[in-house]
Amino acid sequence: MKKTFTILSLILGIYTVQAQPEINSLVVVKPGTTIKAYAKEDATVTPGNAGANQVWDFSGVTFNPADSETSTALDPSKTPYASSFPTATLAETSDNINYAYYKMSATEQVLLGNYGVNDEGEGMALAYTDPLTIIKTPLTYGGTQTDDYFVSVDMGLGFTMDMSGSITNVYDGYGTLKTVNGTYNNVVRLKSTKVDVTSFFGIETTINSVTYAYYIPGYTNSLFAISEIKVTAMDEEETTNVVYLYDPSFLTSNKNAYLQDLKLSVSPNPANNFVTVDFKDLTSGNYTLKITEQNGASVMENNMYVMQGDVQTIDIAELKSGMYFLEVASENGKTVKKIVKQ
Repeated sequence: MKKTFTILSLILGIYTVQAQPEINSLVVVKPGTTIKAYAKEDATVTPGNAGANQVWDFSGVTFNPADSETSTALDPSKTPYASSFPTATLAETSDNINYAYYKMSATEQVLLGNYGVNDEGEGMALAYTDPLTIIKTPLTYGGTQTDDYFVSVDMGLGFTMDMSGSITNVYDGYGTLKTVNGTYNNVVRLKSTKVDVTSFFGIETTINSVTYAYYIPGYTNSLFAISEIKVTAMDEEETTNVVYLYDPSFLTSNKNAYLQDLKLSVSPNPANNFVTVDFKDLTSGNYTLKITEQNGASVMENNMYVMQGDVQTIDIAELKSGMYFLEVASENGKTVKKIVKQ
C-alpha cells in the first residue's frame, strides 16, 4: 500500500490564549482544497527542542521543485470507492488511484480506512472495523492523545491479512518557525508516533514513524514536518528520514497575524507631502504598501517588486491632515507604522 504524508494527517483549529495556543476545535477541510508538498529523503535535519517559546529555524533547508506532490480533498460520494466508506465525510487523493477516507467534525478527525493499489496494480478497500482517531479536542500544551485501529481482510483460500496500529500525539512545543517560505509566530508543534503492523501468511511487517509537524493556528495543514520511518520485515530493518515543506498558499488573508513583523523604517514622521520607506533590512521580493485611515478605510494601495536596500517614496500630499496607518506586507510578514500627515 502506498504510504504518503497526507494533508489531512492532523487537522487543527487552534485558539490562542495569551502566548500559549490551545487546540479547541478542528477545521474541516473543504472538498477541492489542494496542498502541494515538497519532500527531501535522507536529509539530516534535527527537529529542534520541545518547550514553550521556541525558535525552530529551518530556513536553510531547500527542496528540489521536481520533488513535489499535490493532494486534493474530495467529496467522498464523488470517489470510485464511496460504497466501502458510507460514513465518510471527506476523502483525499494525490494520484486518483489511492484514497484515504475520513469522518470529520469540529471535535475529532477519524481515519475510516483507505483504498490502495499495490505494485502489481491490485486494488483493495481497507475499511477499518476499529477506526483510527487521529486527533480530537481539546488538546493543550503538554497534552497527549492515543488511539489505535484494526482491520482484517479476507484474501481468499482461507487466508486473511490483519492490519493494526496506533498513533500517539504529543503537543510538545510552541513558538516561532522559520522556513524558506517565511517566518511564522504562534506555531504549534505536534510529535506524532505511529505504528502500523501488517500480518499475512505468517509474515509480519512493522512500520514505525516519528513525525514532528509545525502548524499555524486555525489551518488544516502543517508548514513543515520531519519524519523518521523504520520498516521492519523478516528481521531486516530499513530507516528513511524525510523532510517535508508545504506550499503556504493555503494561508488566507489573515495569515499576517502569525507572520513575523518586518523590520522597516519610515521617515519623516510627521510628514507634509512625502514619506520614504527604507527596505535595507528586508529581502528582495513582492510587497504590498497600503495606507488606511483610523477607521480601517483604505486610502492608498500599491503592489510592487522591491530590491533589498531600495527606498520607496510615497506621495501623501493629497491626504487630509491626521493620523494614518501604513502597512507593508509580503509573504514573509508585515509591519504597520503610524504616520501623521501635517
